[in-house]
Amino acid sequence: MVCCHNDDKLITSPRGPFYGPLAYGFACGAHLAVHNNVMWNALGDPVADYENYTSVLKQSWEITTPEQWREAVDHLLSGENTASDGSHIVLGLRAQLFRQGVRRVDLPTWRDAIVHWAHPRQVPVEVAGELINLAGAVLRYEARFRADRLLPPEGTVHSTVAYDFGRAVNMARWGVGARLADPKHAEWCVVRAGSRARDTYASWQEYSAGYVLGRVIRFDDEQFSTWYDHALRGHRFLLSEPGSPWLHLSFR
Repeated sequence: MVCCHNDDKLITSPRGPFYGPLAYGFACGAHLAVHNNVMWNALGDPVADYENYTSVLKQSWEITTPEQWREAVDHLLSGENTASDGSHIVLGLRAQLFRQGVRRVDLPTWRDAIVHWAHPRQVPVEVAGELINLAGAVLRYEARFRADRLLPPEGTVHSTVAYDFGRAVNMARWGVGARLADPKHAEWCVVRAGSRARDTYASWQEYSAGYVLGRVIRFDDEQFSTWYDHALRGHRFLLSEPGSPWLHLSFR
């Protein structure tokens, strides 16, 4: 079954899965599956997809061996990819402020929290400055997210690790298609991504907002370019298309 909206396509394998932990994990990778016009609920085909996925892994990830693939998928499942951009630190400090009773965290308050965190750890001034700049970027992205109804009126993003989990699902897909991954292990990776997503987020909307913020922090540089437009379109599509797994699979 194929459902389309502009360039996005929701393609569903008639063989499933449609329910259960494996389907749930695949649904966590639906953003990229919809954008790339591939079946959201299937791994790659080691015959039909071999050349394409071999090229994707080599050119975009410098992956050519099973060992490199396993290292990459483990890196994504552990959330280490988004951790490298500082968002885990910045969002974690804001979460602490919320727990302390601060209802709205503006940039001066957030900046003070970052400085207070950085000083005893002897974090270099330039690194602390980058974290403060990232906090400002997050606030501006969240304002746009709320304007575009990607977030509710008072909503914020508490984690960007959804971006890693979503890509882990697709890394599993590519690994099988490129003949670098055993299908059973790849399925385990998909299920693991879903389990970690469920432990971190409360809804598909919340998960998607984390995914989009992780994506734009890495690629968009506050340009609100096609990187943002494509992610926003995928978010809306997956939350409105009748055949979307996000509508027939409960997040929790």
